[in-house]
Amino acid sequence: MRYAWHNDILIPEKDAKLSIYDEALMFGTVVFEMTRTFNKTILKLHEHFERLRMSCQYLEIEIPWKWDYLEYAYEDLIKTNQDEWTNDDEIRGLINVSRGILPMYADAGMGKDGTNIIMSCFPLRHVLKDKSWVYSKGIEVVIPRQQALPEYLLDAKIKSRSRQHYKMADLQAHKINPDAWALLLDNNGYMAEGTGSNFFMVKDGDVFTPKGTNCLRGVSRAFIMELCFMRGINCIEKDITFYDAINADEVFFTNTPFCIVPIRTIDGHELGECVGKMTEYLINTWSKRVSCDFVSQARRWDNDSLD
Repeated sequence: MRYAWHNDILIPEKDAKLSIYDEALMFGTVVFEMTRTFNKTILKLHEHFERLRMSCQYLEIEIPWKWDYLEYAYEDLIKTNQDEWTNDDEIRGLINVSRGILPMYADAGMGKDGTNIIMSCFPLRHVLKDKSWVYSKGIEVVIPRQQALPEYLLDAKIKSRSRQHYKMADLQAHKINPDAWALLLDNNGYMAEGTGSNFFMVKDGDVFTPKGTNCLRGVSRAFIMELCFMRGINCIEKDITFYDAINADEVFFTNTPFCIVPIRTIDGHELGECVGKMTEYLINTWSKRVSCDFVSQARRWDNDSLD
């Protein structure tokens, strides 16, 4: 049985619940983080919690615990559940933070007001099983009608559950290609982000990614920029057009569970290389940095039972 952490109390995961009167349901104002481990060690734990802190600060969600204590509690939760992990498991972690029950309902006696923090974790192979093909074949990408919301309407730098536009983008993309991933443009027609992934392209040996204005400043995105800096590769934030993207040498997404996902086509346009030399180099560099060949690991999980 797996356990979750809810407001400083360990409870069975199945019992982790929010009230129907919680602001999470009423307004969708939930900030969250999702992490993954390599060799059971969480990558960039502090960076995830720092982004969570900044999201909470922006939305004025009061946190009654110190942030270093929450980091400790999160790591301890994974250790508490260690009997649930196999030797080959990596762990996918989830942290949801809501402001709590709306005051009007709390005042009416429908629950206790106050911030809710729920932390949980589960085997990453449940997410990646049967998907290792993305590393060798690459994915197809569709640009939907739905655009990314400009920061003056809903700031994408806040990692929140207010993501109806993501869902609409996925629905529209899947009508065109059921297997495609969506790639949203911003209101100026530049590449913004995927629905849970950051966008990168490679041209003439340099790596480019959209400016961190109308996209989430992903932890994996920052890690790629760090790896590029350490290896002497130019990694540049710039406005990227559709023309730029389909004429790139290579294109890929980054996100927490997959790390790096090569892109094969955009709106039916076959791209330069898939998997390209730079993409492959960054995959290998990432694997060496975390001492874990995450591609081979995902391939092993394809053949494993989820029981």
